[in-house]
Amino acid sequence: LPIFKSSPSFILIFLLMGYRFYIISDVIRILCGKGGKMKKFTRYFLLHLNIMLFSFTGVFSKLASNAYKEHGLFHPSFFFFVFLMLLNCAVYAVAWQKIIKRFSLSVAYANRSVYLIWSQLWAVFIFHENLSVQNIIGMAVLFIGVLIVQTAESQ
Repeated sequence: LPIFKSSPSFILIFLLMGYRFYIISDVIRILCGKGGKMKKFTRYFLLHLNIMLFSFTGVFSKLASNAYKEHGLFHPSFFFFVFLMLLNCAVYAVAWQKIIKRFSLSVAYANRSVYLIWSQLWAVFIFHENLSVQNIIGMAVLFIGVLIVQTAESQ
């Protein structure tokens, strides 16, 4: 991956991850408005944004694995991607705890399965992997399941 092999890219990714870590609570608090009430769209947007951002853990994990295969255990790129993976998990954990307060657990965890769709998208767009028919059918079934849970919640 040429985008991840240059030093400026490493620095940019690091800054974006660190920036997200410091402001995530403030953003959620601002979007909550008075009394902690959020509009439905905003709540779901933040939920899915958090899930999407967590899906980058798999990307960083694969990049760390590639760095290990190419350069060995003690190369700085390996440690960098492991650090990004752990930082992403920490940011996700904080944001998930803030967002989960706004949903019933069944709805939040049903939506969390969308992680698999994001992971497949990253596999295609970042790592140039191919999707099989079974992958596409699985994502469609997952999406239909999430829609069923959403419909049941709104009734």
